[in-house]
Amino acid sequence: MDRGPQSAAVLDRILEGGLPTDRWDCLKGNHEEVMLDCYDGQRETYDRWLRYGGVQTLESYGLHAADIFAPAFDLAAAMRDAIPAKHIQFLKSLKDYVRLGGYLFVHAGIRPGLPPEEQCSRDLRWIREGFLDDASDHGLMVVHGHTIVPEVDFRRNRIAVDTGCYLTGQLSALVLEADTSRVLTARG
Repeated sequence: MDRGPQSAAVLDRILEGGLPTDRWDCLKGNHEEVMLDCYDGQRETYDRWLRYGGVQTLESYGLHAADIFAPAFDLAAAMRDAIPAKHIQFLKSLKDYVRLGGYLFVHAGIRPGLPPEEQCSRDLRWIREGFLDDASDHGLMVVHGHTIVPEVDFRRNRIAVDTGCYLTGQLSALVLEADTSRVLTARG
C-alpha cells in the first residue's frame, strides 16, 4: 500500500487471482498497519499515514486531496465509503511472516534472539534498530524490506530487498530456487 498512485488497482489485481504461480503469500507491513488503524478511526495515526502515502492511496480509491484536507473531513468514514470491504478483509488477513525452509520472510525484520512465533507484530513491521546492526545467526536467513538499500543486500544473516521503487524507480525481486539465489531488477 501507499507510495504510488495505484494501490486500489494492485489489490484488485491480487484479489482477481490468476497470478502466474500456484502459491503466493502476502505480508503485512507498516503501511498496511497504519492504513487499517486509520480505517478503524484511530485519529492519532491520520497525519502520519497521510504524509507517507495515504493521500495517494485514497486518491486511488477516488477521493481528492482537496477534500481529504478539508476541516470537516471524516477520514475513517470516507475510507469506509470508498474502500471495498474485500480490500479491508484482505489487508486484515495478511501474515506477519512466512517461513519456507531456511528462510523467514518479514516486512521489516526481527528481534534477534526470539523464534518467529514469539516475535512481536510491531517489530516485524517496523524494526530497524537492533536488527539491521545485528550480525548474529538467527537460525534462519531473514528476507526483509522496509529499509531502502541501493541494491539487494546479502548479509550473513539477512537479505534486504527494498530498493525503494517509489523513490528510485528500481524494483527488485529475490528469486530463491533450491540452494541458489538471483536478483531480478526492473527500472522505470
